[in-house]
Formats: sequence, structure tokens, C-alpha cells
Amino acid sequence: MSRPAQQGLGGAPGVRDYSGSLMVMLTHRCSLRCSYCGVVRDDRTMTWPVLRKALDLLLTSTSPNLQLRYFGGEPLLCFGLIRKAVEAAEASGRKVHHMITTNGLGLDAAKLSWLSGRDAEVLFSLDGGPATHLRWRPSPSGRDVHSKLVANIKALQRSGVSYFVNLIVHPGEARTWGEDLDFVLGVGVRRLQIGYAAGTGWDLRDRGAFLSFMESAARLCAGSGIELLNLKSGAEPVMLSEEVIAETDGRLYLDPAVFMERFFPGLKAAMLLGRLGEVRSLAEVRRTRAEVLRLFTGRCPASTPEGKLLADNLRIGLETGRLMGRLRRSPSAAA
Repeated sequence: MSRPAQQGLGGAPGVRDYSGSLMVMLTHRCSLRCSYCGVVRDDRTMTWPVLRKALDLLLTSTSPNLQLRYFGGEPLLCFGLIRKAVEAAEASGRKVHHMITTNGLGLDAAKLSWLSGRDAEVLFSLDGGPATHLRWRPSPSGRDVHSKLVANIKALQRSGVSYFVNLIVHPGEARTWGEDLDFVLGVGVRRLQIGYAAGTGWDLRDRGAFLSFMESAARLCAGSGIELLNLKSGAEPVMLSEEVIAETDGRLYLDPAVFMERFFPGLKAAMLLGRLGEVRSLAEVRRTRAEVLRLFTGRCPASTPEGKLLADNLRIGLETGRLMGRLRRSPSAAA
């Protein structure tokens, strides 16, 4: 089965284009308690009328590459909503790519069977081996669910549904990064995205270690036929994501206002774009990366703890982006 082309991760290598992409926050509920997650967890959940308006807003885009990205919380807790949105998109006559960002715990055979053959893709979060997951991605009860995640990713591989794995690493933990990468590749993952934990500090030593790790990972992936999506996404610095996200209540924000809300609680006031049903087109609420930076720094001045954290995260993002650009321009450097 051929894989759908990546959408929202950039058109040409190194160019991210969100003109035809919209994120939807299906729920703030989650089946895990990841310590580094910046999303506020509670019981808010989107209704179908709100999600239908989000799809209608996406369909106003003239981009040939439309993508609806389901986010949370854990969006698979609302799989019924995902099914309705996919079916409505198919009935619209427009080609819409559906990406589900999931912790993987609820990815069962019935969901995989329904997704198979559709223009859908799974972003599966898997940070490495059992010890890493137990430390950073525990269940509410503290029970180890790692074996279940591995079983689910193997079922995903057998299903033929397009997917890639997102692996997050943490400052001060460089000794485990290579082991965790080896674990992920060892379960048969062929498409991979590696991220640094945002919303936490990365000092000079940790940044240097991360850049060295990423360069080694690029060489390893190139030599093993693994697709490292960092090399083509153009997504750095991630703190300045200009993608639009629809909250559960229908309010529209810039992406960081929701995915970093726990660490930067004032962002929603600064990054509110409008409301579904009132905004006439997706183009109307698009913003540039420079505008995202202006809104961010206006809410988090450099002299504040939040401003210092923002500057720190921008620094590692810019350095990572430069490294990926260099490796992209000189493929032999990653081989």
C-alpha cells in the first residue's frame, strides 16, 4: 500500500506550509500523564457541531494539500468524532489528509481496520524503552503500559495504515538517548521524528549534546534506510508554530497557545484568532512566524521567567533547524 504524502510537515524540503492545515483539539482528557506535556488536562471535549465547523473552515482553503490534524489530550478517546469528520470530508469531494496524534494506548484492531485504506496517518508517540516511558509517560495509576504500546505499534505496522513515530528526549538524559533510539528502530519503525522536550530549560551543555545526538541519528537513519522527518519538516523552532488550532469550544488560536498553555498560561489571551462560525476563511486567521514571535514576546517579556524560558527554547530550536538545514543541503554529511 502506498503511503499518503506528508502534509503540514512542509511542502518542499525545509518549507512548512500550513495554508491548508488545521488542528482540532478534540479533548483535554488523556489516558497517560506525560510529565513534559504542556497541554492542560481536564474534561473539556469537542462536540460534533464544533468539529463540523472546523472542517468547513478547512475546506475554505484553496490549497491542494488539505490536512485535518486531530490533537489532544488523547484524540482516540473521541474516535467517533474522528470517524464523522473523515466521512464528512470524503463526502465533500475534496481530498483531505487526516493525521491523528496519539499516545497509542487506545489504538485497537477495530480502529485500525476502519482507518485502513483511508487517507489517514498516525503520529505515534514512543519515547524509547520501558524505563524511559515509566519515568516520563506514566499511566494515571502508575502501571507500566509499555508492553501494550509496543504491541499496538506492531499491530499498526501490520495494518498498513501510514504512520510515523515521534520520540522526545530530555535535558540531562543524554546517556539514554541512543538506547531509546535503538529501541524504537528495533521494533521496526521506518519513519521517525525526534524532538526535544519543550517548556523546559536546555543549557549550553545539553544543547550541544542534543545537536551531536541529532547528527549521529541522521547518519544512523541514512545508513539504515530510515526516513528522519526532521530533515524535511522545516518545523524549527517549534515554539513559533504558526498553525491554527480549534479549541474544544470553537475558539481559534495559534498552536503554541494550546500546546504550551501549562508553561505559558497567558498565551491564549495573546493568540486568540477568532471563533468557528464567525471566521470566514482559514486564510483570514493565518499568521507569519514573525507575528507569532511578536505575540509571544509581548506576553512573555525577556525579563520574566517565561521570557527566559521562551528564549532558551527558541535557541535550541534555531540551532536544531540550522543543523537540519546543513545536513539537508549536504546529504553526504548524514551518510
